Amino acid sequence: MADKDMDFLKENDEVTVSAIQSENKGKKQPFFKSRGFKYGSLATAATVLVIVAVIAANFVLSSLSDRYSWSLDFTSTGVYEISDATKEAVNSLDPSVEINVTVFYKESEYPSYLSETVKRFANLSDSIKLSYVDPVVNPAALTQYGAEYSIEQGSVVVSAGDRVRVFGVDDYLVTDTESGAVSVNLEERLAAGVLFVTKDEVPVVYFLNGNGEKGYDALKTMFANNGAEVKDINLMKDTTGFDPNSKLMVICSPMSDYSDAEIRLIDDFLNNNNELGRNLMYFSSTDSVQLPNLEKYLREWGVEFNRDMVLDAKYCVGTTPYMVIPEFTTESISDTGATISTVTSPIAPNARSINLLFDENVLYKTQSLMSSIPESSYSKDTSVVTTTWDKADSDKSGPFDLSVLSTKYKYINNVQVQSYLLASGSVDMLDSSILTYSGNGEYLMQIYKIMVNEQDDTILAARKSLSSKVAAIPSDKVMTMTVIVLVVLPLICLLIGLIVYIRRRFM
Repeated sequence: MADKDMDFLKENDEVTVSAIQSENKGKKQPFFKSRGFKYGSLATAATVLVIVAVIAANFVLSSLSDRYSWSLDFTSTGVYEISDATKEAVNSLDPSVEINVTVFYKESEYPSYLSETVKRFANLSDSIKLSYVDPVVNPAALTQYGAEYSIEQGSVVVSAGDRVRVFGVDDYLVTDTESGAVSVNLEERLAAGVLFVTKDEVPVVYFLNGNGEKGYDALKTMFANNGAEVKDINLMKDTTGFDPNSKLMVICSPMSDYSDAEIRLIDDFLNNNNELGRNLMYFSSTDSVQLPNLEKYLREWGVEFNRDMVLDAKYCVGTTPYMVIPEFTTESISDTGATISTVTSPIAPNARSINLLFDENVLYKTQSLMSSIPESSYSKDTSVVTTTWDKADSDKSGPFDLSVLSTKYKYINNVQVQSYLLASGSVDMLDSSILTYSGNGEYLMQIYKIMVNEQDDTILAARKSLSSKVAAIPSDKVMTMTVIVLVVLPLICLLIGLIVYIRRRFM
């Protein structure tokens, strides 16, 4: 082809393209078919989907958090945490039994440190149903369980079938009379209520009073928290007889002796119409007065207290020799096969030593449960212990029995039945400041379970101070938050960006 022809075609093509472009400029492309709309719509749709997904995820996670208590507790004392013992006790319940927890307070105004505990507790089991009743709006609800229950605003009621346990505000919010500090033990109360209303048979525990008994308040609370019904009883005034479900009687450091008539009633209780099956816990103290009637009765069981104080300058709390850290015997409890041990060391403050008068006779068997360390313990007569704690040449050397068990037994239809007597030289081991912070509570609960023939989980949750501050975040929680912030969220954003890119690139 000649060069002139080629030039002509080029010029003609340029004219044609120019004409087409001029023609297209005159025509306006529909907006909905434009490239901008196409990719803009995809971006907008993706943004909307992300927003919807975030809202939906937030809703789902919030619902699941409420249902399964996924929120983290950063308080220094774990105000909102539920103890493992409580979880195990609730998980062991019969799932077919419906338990109702009712808070008599306006839900939106119930303090968060209480509402969170109640919610977490209710979330432990599908059998627990939580509800709130505003007594201002519905005052008649305060008497719905019967006039015998003192329900008021702030009360928490645990019920199952015909069983009801009511806790007032003073039961789960405790103010220290000296410091004014407030502590909360709502978890304990809820667990105690659940154990009480679900037991096949509720054991009754009597605490003797009328003779200056002292020091048993924390022990009463611990037994009640583990499903017992505790009752104060004065043997000379309460003439209605013993409850058929009564399993245990407790005497704590009386300051005056019991009469012959009272001793006979104690013996009648333990003898139980010759069927036995009832038990006694007796806690003495170094400042105990002479109790000839009670001491004579204890000697029948092979138990005798010395008028001394056991000290140990090596195995003690801090530098206080009277805060003795004892050891357990390896011998099993008579006829049960169980041995006593605790995770945390027990403490026996201001303890008297005990003599076992015999090992066994036709009616009784005796054994030591807890004793002082042989190589370091010693005892002083109570008349000189106030002048010095240092060991003198005249002091007796250990070991000393600090807690013993005597078993009265017989056979009915070739089956052995028994009543137990636990004797302890330290009533101060029941002090609330050490009962749940040492091995003492665990030790006594093991004896209690043997005496009332129970194998339920033990509730020993400590009170939680409301002066708690935000604590340093534990390492496991730091790791969880780190993974969420540095891995999970960036991966979500990367995935969303990748989806948008692919749609723009290939669609």
